[in-house]
Amino acid sequence: MKMSLKHLIRPAVVVPLLWAFVSLFADSSVALAARTGPRFQNPSTRVVNRRADLGRILAVLELKMEGHTLPGKVKDKLSTLTDGQIRLIASLSDRIADEGHTPSADIAFLLIAALIILS
Repeated sequence: MKMSLKHLIRPAVVVPLLWAFVSLFADSSVALAARTGPRFQNPSTRVVNRRADLGRILAVLELKMEGHTLPGKVKDKLSTLTDGQIRLIASLSDRIADEGHTPSADIAFLLIAALIILS
């Protein structure tokens, strides 16, 4: 009896958690930003867009740090990321700016931190 109950409880807990996590970031704005980012732009437009994205990212990160300054390593690391990675982090930053102090904004912040650290 215990073995069959254990097999029922585990999927009943894991599946809704996975579904909630996936649906949280399956929002069309994030998917659309990652998919429809301009791939073939002239270099000057690409530089302007990258600077704007970096400005938004840094502003949100400083806001989340609540008064602490960002380490120089973060800014240096952001400059080494590809345009696609910058667009992804910028879309996550937009989510944080829009939602404030919510669990999904906190998860977006953790994803940004992981992308910056592990890239």
